[in-house]
Amino acid sequence: FINTFTNIDTNIDTNIDTNIDTNIDTNIDTNIDTNIDTNIDTNINTNIINFTSGTENLSGRNFSDTNSLVLATGREVRQTLSVDSTTSFGTAKFIDFVVGPSITTDVFEYNSPLVAGNGTLQLGNIDLDITVVGALESTSISSDQNGVIDFETSGLFGVDFTGSSTDLSGNIIKAAENLLEGTVRNGNANTDALLIFYEGSSEGPTQDAVIIRYQEGAVDASFDNELSVVAIFEGISSGSFDTVNIV
Repeated sequence: FINTFTNIDTNIDTNIDTNIDTNIDTNIDTNIDTNIDTNIDTNINTNIINFTSGTENLSGRNFSDTNSLVLATGREVRQTLSVDSTTSFGTAKFIDFVVGPSITTDVFEYNSPLVAGNGTLQLGNIDLDITVVGALESTSISSDQNGVIDFETSGLFGVDFTGSSTDLSGNIIKAAENLLEGTVRNGNANTDALLIFYEGSSEGPTQDAVIIRYQEGAVDASFDNELSVVAIFEGISSGSFDTVNIV
């Protein structure tokens, strides 16, 4: 009788513990970790991002090209987007950014220093002024002292700012180069300025705008490799940036 009980206890305990612990733990860990982590990462990259605060500090932030960045407090409430030269929006689109002189329109606050086309330094801790260009001239950039130039011309053609091109940023830059080169002289050496352009009237279903950063090294006649997209604004209607919209 003693031998019989010993064999039964040992065999049953060993088999049950080994099978249950190994199989259940392995399956649960693998399925939960893999499935949840993958789904969260994918959803964050493609989600609409709603900005709900009066001031959004976006300095140093990086966004996906697929993001839609929505100013979500309503078109009658001013929101301020605080950014600097380390912020990277890629080709993410701002939605419901309202331009114009009203006290309820929105603000793009750029907090890094700029160097205007004529060499004037604009520190990042003071409000900026805008130079409005209604017609292209050779000195549109080189004579600017504000560091922010609003090109209210016929617009950029050959690209829909909110289109689905695989090289949207490159297409926007190419359109800006086509507009400037051969007509507008480069700024002084070390120019670091913001250029605002609007989409041509026949390009896409919405009237969009883009802010481009222009960085001049040693002065040359080309704008090649000196322009980069800072931010794209979808659907600003027929309005244009006012001095209250970029500070």
